[in-house]
Amino acid sequence: MRGPKTTLTLQTVTKTVDDLGGYTETWADSTTIKGVLTNTSGYERMVGAGKERVYSTHKFFCDYNSSVSVGKRFKLGSRIFDIKFVLNPANTGRWTVAYLEELAE
Repeated sequence: MRGPKTTLTLQTVTKTVDDLGGYTETWADSTTIKGVLTNTSGYERMVGAGKERVYSTHKFFCDYNSSVSVGKRFKLGSRIFDIKFVLNPANTGRWTVAYLEELAE
């Protein structure tokens, strides 16, 4: 991986029981991961395993980490990146490429 290293915080969704017998979902910090964050050229589109179209605005290259998966997100300061697609190139277990979409909050 070449380029300046960035440390992102991986977040997972947690369910908290509320007073009405239901629950609310909140995001909790899980771990920090160091890697290279780059913009994609334009708004990249790819087809996921379920044949749905997935759009990304950024890519994050890091050492292999099995905890990076769809349904989680990264945080960089006040910026939030939803994980849209994750690759383990050539199934080598050497690095992870996460395709991200920056959320406007």
